[in-house]
Amino acid sequence: MHVRNDLMLSERFLQNRCITLTDAERGAIDGAVSRVVRISGRKTISQRGEHLSESTLLVEGFMCRYIDDRQGLRQLVAMHVPGDFVDLHGYPLTWLDHDVATLTQATVARVPHEALDEIIEDQPQLARKLWFSTLMDAAAHRAWLFRLGRLDAMGGSRISYAK
Repeated sequence: MHVRNDLMLSERFLQNRCITLTDAERGAIDGAVSRVVRISGRKTISQRGEHLSESTLLVEGFMCRYIDDRQGLRQLVAMHVPGDFVDLHGYPLTWLDHDVATLTQATVARVPHEALDEIIEDQPQLARKLWFSTLMDAAAHRAWLFRLGRLDAMGGSRISYAK
């Protein structure tokens, strides 16, 4: 996989959401990137409980978050597409309660937490947009949990959404 030279690393961040970033805000995120890494498919990039000092912006490819139970059975708890910060909530926590992995070959941009500290202090509007991103992620988790909770024992749907 190759990264387009004309692609701003943050070009897809919050794309098609009800919020937009200014060119200056995209520039701030891109300027905060310490390195861009290509990772092969099916690789765990962070493990549950591991100390985090940077956050990961997915530029190309697909990633997931997952939890393995004691018997080794895996449950995906999130899917990520280009433009997602896959572990931004790890910034205030400095650790995750799940693992993060690539599903396909992926290109990621790493943003040190110290750089996020500066963004949050210097650019409160961008800080709110980063927070918005984590809130959208949480909303997707709630929808996912609702959907799983409404399945019967055989995995069939019993969902009837309110109008």
